[in-house]
Amino acid sequence: MSITETKFIDLLEQYKVIIPPIQRDYAQGRNNEEVRRIRHRFLNNISDVLAEDYNDAPLKLDFIYGYLVKDEGEENKKDSIPIFKPLDGQQRLTTLFLLHWYTAVTENKITDENQALLANFSYATRDKCRKFCEKLIHFIPNQEVDSKPIKLQIENQPWFFISWQSDPTIASMLVMLDAIETVFNTNNLKNVWEKLTGDSPKIVFYLLEMKGLGLPEDLYIKMNSRGKSLTNFEHFKSQFSGIIPDSMVPIFNQKIDNQWSDLFWDIHKANESTNIDIAAEVDQSFLNFYQYITDLLITTKNITIEDGYWQEVANTVYRNNERNVNYLFDALDTFVNQQKNNPHYFFEYLYVSKTDFSVSKVRLFFNSAETNLFYKCAQVYNIEQRNAFSIGEQLMLYAMMRHLQEDIVGFSDKIRKIRNLIIASDDNIRKEYLKVLYKDIDNILNDKNLEDDSQFSKQQLSEESIKSNIISNNQTLKSPIYKLEDHNLLRGSVSIMGLTEDNDITSYATMFDTIFSRDTDESYKMISRAMMSIDDYSQDYSYGKRRIGNNNASIWRELFTKSDRRKGFDNTREILQQYLKIFLDNPDTSNQSIINNYSQESYPWNYYFAKYSSFSNFKSGYYFWGQYKFKPYECFMMNRKQFNGHHWNPFLLELRNQHKNYCSIDDYGNDLQFAYENCILNIRMYNNNFEFYAPEEDSVSNIAISRIIEHGILDKNASIVVPQDTEGYDLNDRIRLCSNTLLDIERFLIDL
Repeated sequence: MSITETKFIDLLEQYKVIIPPIQRDYAQGRNNEEVRRIRHRFLNNISDVLAEDYNDAPLKLDFIYGYLVKDEGEENKKDSIPIFKPLDGQQRLTTLFLLHWYTAVTENKITDENQALLANFSYATRDKCRKFCEKLIHFIPNQEVDSKPIKLQIENQPWFFISWQSDPTIASMLVMLDAIETVFNTNNLKNVWEKLTGDSPKIVFYLLEMKGLGLPEDLYIKMNSRGKSLTNFEHFKSQFSGIIPDSMVPIFNQKIDNQWSDLFWDIHKANESTNIDIAAEVDQSFLNFYQYITDLLITTKNITIEDGYWQEVANTVYRNNERNVNYLFDALDTFVNQQKNNPHYFFEYLYVSKTDFSVSKVRLFFNSAETNLFYKCAQVYNIEQRNAFSIGEQLMLYAMMRHLQEDIVGFSDKIRKIRNLIIASDDNIRKEYLKVLYKDIDNILNDKNLEDDSQFSKQQLSEESIKSNIISNNQTLKSPIYKLEDHNLLRGSVSIMGLTEDNDITSYATMFDTIFSRDTDESYKMISRAMMSIDDYSQDYSYGKRRIGNNNASIWRELFTKSDRRKGFDNTREILQQYLKIFLDNPDTSNQSIINNYSQESYPWNYYFAKYSSFSNFKSGYYFWGQYKFKPYECFMMNRKQFNGHHWNPFLLELRNQHKNYCSIDDYGNDLQFAYENCILNIRMYNNNFEFYAPEEDSVSNIAISRIIEHGILDKNASIVVPQDTEGYDLNDRIRLCSNTLLDIERFLIDL
């Protein structure tokens, strides 16, 4: 085995270079984005060293290694030379072959001797690739000013088969020749042949020859399987060490294969017995965390990124910037030390399951929440796609990392405050606000006031101040308040509980947790109906929509969080307090008994919601009123936020449910239809009456209505008037009133 520094033409003088069949296709001419960047960068580097004014060291293309075999067909000839079959370096060698051919034909260096040398390079991956190289060597393109590009000239030759355009290696070679021609013309490169082949060549590589090893074909497959290129991680390692300052390269090279590798291996080691490629998972986890830190630096340092390709980003962030490289290295070392010295660090401050509550911990409510934020970041962080590591988690991890590095005083309370603010500020937890949000986190950790441009909810900040004062005056309230904050329906915002020092926070908090922890659809519905029996607790979204709790926990969470987008929060809070007090005064009571005990002289619309289950059979949590104040009974129950989804008049829907044998109603807000034999009656409800009418052309039904009126079941306007008091509230239950009328009509029609 020997290692020599050489140039391409010397290699062809010593050996026939044959790319063996087992090797993959030539790839540097592919047209995907990543390869285009690699090709552009490689040719620019070549162009730089071939320029007229370049006098520095040659471009060194690293190691090219392979093994030597005898050419059996030529072994009896005196001038026969051995064959060199590359194991690694095929791509670079092919590009150098194309570069030398192009230079020779454009600088009139294509002598018999040079053609013979170039003929010592051949492709054996497919017969057509070998033939293409042979034909190319003997082709002299037209170099007139108005001649076509070389790529097109080649494709127009009679020896060029159209099918060759579909061969991946030949197609890539043509693309590379076109790119070489562009670089030569753009940079006006001259006298290149001498710079490639002379005594002081500008492009060299290290040749590693392995003689007489007789490597079998299966070893080729293991070392360089067809189609398998460098992984993203391998590419990162090889390129990043050339970006960072030279003094930091030894640290990078040592740690990336040792401490840092072990750090990410620990995340995936539980899968060692599975079919998962653990090494690939470990490599990707490193890259994910690297991307998180890089994005953090871009944001906090206000770095402008003009090209999003990872290597250009790395150049912008880390080249000639020792401080940023140190930040990356320190972040990695921080978690190496954490994993070694305090593997339970995240569990000391964070938890997910309700049963793990502790005053010193804060509960996480993110999608697919994991306590170990570092592990989750490493596993799923990807800024280019829909990021499964949310911005809220990114902020929390940043705070956790700072505490590891600086030992923040009072950190458990501060990380709780951060969690509360993140959840309450959902509208502003966006990528465009990240710089300000990171600054907000720093200010909280440093006990500083937030800036005027803070993106955290002003209402939540006010609540945090109130809670802090209450706890400062009475430490025994810390546990109940924190437990409330960690309730799934509150998630940090507990102003719905009416926090004051005079309020019995502990008792109300305990009762709230008891009642709202029965996470079943029916229990939520019953809570909503029981609260409605106290008063209308709905909140106004404007444009006629009002929000009401049903079996969806997220709707209750919304109602229990104060927002400028809704009106009526204070009213909801007051009704919730009355509701909880009923249970505090009588622990044996139930939602059903609260509903059953509803008793008033009049029947406001919320009475019907409490009494009749049909009123809570909706998904969206929205009701719609045209005039909530003046016509409270004219409303629609919405299955979606808009009218393009199912919606019903809930009073008519309840009547349909009570009279299914004869009544029906469609799903888009239509009137109730009563049908008995040949008689069809439509029923429309207004704020103070029900109106009956028959289809206009239906004489049978119109005659029936006339007789029903004559019989006194309906008034002369074919209506049922609902008596109301001076404030516009029903004096009778309108559903019972109309239901009894329908029963009378049924009996009347049966007797006809």
